[in-house]
Parts: sequence; C-alpha cells; structure tokens
Amino acid sequence: RQSANHDLTRSLFLSVEQNGENAHNYFLQTLVETGLIGFCAFALLLIYPFIRTANKRLLIPAAAALAAVFAGNLLAHSMLVRENLLLAVCFVALLYASITKQDTTSAKNETVSLMTDGRFVPMVGQRLAWLSQPKVLLAATVIALLLIAKETYQSFKGSPFNVDVQCQATRSLARDGWTSGRLLIDVPVGAHGMILNLATTQPDVATRPLPVSLTIWFNRDLLLKKDFILNQTIPQSLAIDLPEGTLATPDDYQIEFKVQRCFVPRNFGINQDGRRLGIKIESVDWK
Repeated sequence: RQSANHDLTRSLFLSVEQNGENAHNYFLQTLVETGLIGFCAFALLLIYPFIRTANKRLLIPAAAALAAVFAGNLLAHSMLVRENLLLAVCFVALLYASITKQDTTSAKNETVSLMTDGRFVPMVGQRLAWLSQPKVLLAATVIALLLIAKETYQSFKGSPFNVDVQCQATRSLARDGWTSGRLLIDVPVGAHGMILNLATTQPDVATRPLPVSLTIWFNRDLLLKKDFILNQTIPQSLAIDLPEGTLATPDDYQIEFKVQRCFVPRNFGINQDGRRLGIKIESVDWK
C-alpha cells in the first residue's frame, strides 16, 4: 500500500489519485509484502515438486498450466482475484499429486530393507521418517509460533501500518469543517502567513499524541515545513509564515496540512459517521 504514498514514491502514476497501491507484478508484490523469507517460502512451495520428482515428464501438464497463470501476473495481479488464485492452487496441487504418483510407483520396485513394528517401510519413507518424530514436530511448532509472534508484534510498529493511504488522499474541507488526512489550501495574493484555528482534534490524542505538519509549496517546490504534536482535544491554533520577506503572488503558493493518521467516529462509538477524519477546523486566518 505504500506505493500509493506520494511522499514515499514521488510518483503521480503510483499515487492514490491514480489508483496506485500495488506493483502490477504479483511476484514483486509478494516480495515487497512478505519480505525475503515469505518470498523464499513461496518459491520453495513451487520448486519442491521439481526437486522430489525424478520423472519430470509427470510435471509437464501442471507446470505448463501454472506457467500460463504466472505469465499473466508478470505485469498484473490477477491472482488477487479469488477464482484465479484457486485455479493456481489446483495446478500446484497437481504438481504435488505427481510426487505421490511417483512414490507409489517407485515403492513397488524398491528394496524393502527396514522393518518397524513388524511392518515393512519403503526407502522413501526411511529418508523422511525423522520428520514425524513428536519432538521434532513440537520443536518446529514452537519455533514457528515464536517467529509468528515476533513478526506480528514488530509489524504493527513498522511503516506499512502507521500510514493510512486512504487517510492521506487529498480531499476538500467538509461542510462541517473536518479534514481528511491531507488538505491543500491556496494562499491568497498578498498574504505572508496563515493561522489555522482548530475546533477539536481526534478523541484519543491524550493517549496517542497526533503528529501534524504544515508545509508551504511553491510550484511543487517545498519552501518550508513546520511540525506540531497535538495531545489535547480543546480548541487551539497552528501558525506558519512564508519565508521572511515573501508575499504570496498570483503564482501557485499552497499550504499543505497533513496528519499522520485518521480516525473513524463510528469505530469510537461517537456516532454513525463512517468517514476517515483528520482534524476539525474552525477557521483559517491570513496574515
């Protein structure tokens, strides 16, 4: 989702206004979203049947069908559609079914050399028998759970989760004075500063202080940025001035107001308003 964050990519093509938010390549998307460990697990899932199967001809039908699905995802992301993903899963299952077919055929011709509990075990079973030991399974489960817990704990402190792309979409000021996470204000001719009078902030700022910023742009060039931390819901004011000696001209001067996160009143039990809201503005005064 970070691809739609203009501050990160500086790309209009990827921005939320142009319906960005993905890499238009399923495999690159998988790498970005899950990291090297997730991508390697994904790759191992597909490569394993080719490693285990001696007679590769058994894999041709499923491999050809899977390659056709994958080819369509090199420049797209059609497997995000459930039906296409399930189709790919069926082809992967067919690859693994070929392993079972080979093992069944090989077991009939292999020399049985090991007897356990009075039963003969094929050579293929001998190689993987240690994986079924209770201690091995328990250790693997504990390690997996610890890694999952660690990833889950760390992920909610990372950047993909503290930037709400829908919040950062630029919207005009609502009739009731609420902004989204990003508001652009045109600077009138002759002004040299602005005071933003806030009616109220987000309901949880006392426990989760809210970073906001005011940025002055001139023809898309950044002139000045000022950061604030809001931790009260009472009315307050934010002020910013153009660089010393500068007056707004008919050229393109803009002030960008931005909050780090939005809130949904319905989620707080305040009312049934389902909008993503930033800050409520009482008025804008120009110096």
